[in-house]
Amino acid sequence: MFGVDPFTAEPALGESALILLSECGSLKKGHFVLSRKNPDGTRNHSIEYVDIREVYAYPEKLWALSKLLAQCIHPSVPIDVVVGPARGGNDLSTGVAYWLNQLRFPKAKKDPEDSPIRRAWTNKIEVWVGDPTDEQKEEERFVVADCHAKFVKGKHTLIVDDVTTSGTTNQKVCTAVRNAGGSIVLVATIWNRGGVTSDALGGIPIFSLINRAIPSWPPFVCPPCKDGVPVNTDVGHGKEFLESKKQDLFEIGHVPPGFSGIDQF
Repeated sequence: MFGVDPFTAEPALGESALILLSECGSLKKGHFVLSRKNPDGTRNHSIEYVDIREVYAYPEKLWALSKLLAQCIHPSVPIDVVVGPARGGNDLSTGVAYWLNQLRFPKAKKDPEDSPIRRAWTNKIEVWVGDPTDEQKEEERFVVADCHAKFVKGKHTLIVDDVTTSGTTNQKVCTAVRNAGGSIVLVATIWNRGGVTSDALGGIPIFSLINRAIPSWPPFVCPPCKDGVPVNTDVGHGKEFLESKKQDLFEIGHVPPGFSGIDQF
């Protein structure tokens, strides 16, 4: 697409990202219920969890991660504006846009007017979709903020995100950028934990500092559940999971197969 490898990533940069995430407590160990739903409505469980929200409490860590991501993008990739999904992606996009200007335009270090790469906000909205006479459901979408649409229309757009699992959020941001008239050149993330590929994004290249899947299992074959390891209710969907199991006990009168977290009620 660009005639050369669009990335200059080195393994050391990915290791640096892992260290930064670890330092601010984003990498957690235990028994967690993940976000993405399975076709049967259940959510997988894992012994690892990436709580990227912790990064945003440490501006210096976020700034450093932004720099690592910017360093990996080859100068041959044309970028006019950086866009990220609300909420955290907006903060990340600010840092990446800043460092791209610093790396690509030496004068930007002395004069902000010589920083041509812009950053544009997205807003998250909830819309009702489906046939009103049949069934409707609320769906999450993104739109480019009206005040920043002028920076996106007709521009080469880099989309950045912190963690991608299924690529759904990235797809929605891509749609928002296209609707605003932008041309997407690349999706760049800190961590790709779901093995999301360019094919999942309609052919748009994707790059991540860290490409590592987090092992997970459906609840009925979850080793921590079978071993009676308490579910973490501080992050992920552990609280929701336990509430659903509690309701099951009231309705069917016995512990569902494979569930051993009764002591948490």
